Amino acid sequence: MTRWYKVSLLLSLFLLAGVAGVAAQTEDDRVISLLYLNSDEPLDYTFEGTNATLFFFRGAAGDVVDVSMTQFEDSTLDPALVLLGPGGEVIAFDDDSGEAPLSSYIEGAELPVDGEYLIVASDATEFFSPIADDSTADGQSFTLMVSGNSVEITPDDAFFDLNNGNISIGESVEGYSDLEIPVYYFYLPLYAGETVDITTSDTDYDTLMMLFDPLGDRADVNDDSEAGDLSSAILGYEAPEDGLYLIFVTGYTFLSQDYEGGNFTLNVTITE
Repeated sequence: MTRWYKVSLLLSLFLLAGVAGVAAQTEDDRVISLLYLNSDEPLDYTFEGTNATLFFFRGAAGDVVDVSMTQFEDSTLDPALVLLGPGGEVIAFDDDSGEAPLSSYIEGAELPVDGEYLIVASDATEFFSPIADDSTADGQSFTLMVSGNSVEITPDDAFFDLNNGNISIGESVEGYSDLEIPVYYFYLPLYAGETVDITTSDTDYDTLMMLFDPLGDRADVNDDSEAGDLSSAILGYEAPEDGLYLIFVTGYTFLSQDYEGGNFTLNVTITE
């Protein structure tokens, strides 16, 4: 199975937080829209009902970039950053290297290929946790900025293209995760009100799964479906809106330099 799938592009823009979001779309116009960043253009953002959000920027092979995430002065947020490549490569990550206490700063990360790069902005204390009623990240604000990427995004060419797989309700798709490509991206089209179970099976390693909604906010995350079980499960998720949902399948230790990963099967079924 190939991981390369090119979605059609919807170039109408969503004006969110003063920055144009970009949309990829299915044939029936279900879309995913992420906010983008250009070099040295800071973006202020507030987590609302989530503790992690996706952003993207465009770069060229050989660009050396810095990425910063700094909480507002009155915020209790503990920023955490992960920089991912177009194919699911972990380029860099950071927790507390910024100038301000607790802030995050990725410095001097060299981009291996031309393309669109994802930034996962999160809270360090909740990176592996689903949003909860007592979340300390929900409602907290921060400033995100990237510097050093040489390719500017304009409204006329605002799109992103990931080396991803695709899955629909009722399907099972095989995938893999390894040190070179730890994160396997999947697009899942859903209509508002559809309630699904998303699971991994046939795994030979400890999988970790994250689900992001059509605006890039993380909707859920799961490590072990049951105690002692290496598979992952997001059960009874009801889609709040029509759109393309983005699934990350990786491993619990995917940020480790000695990460190994393995094979898995991703399954999506209607919740019974």
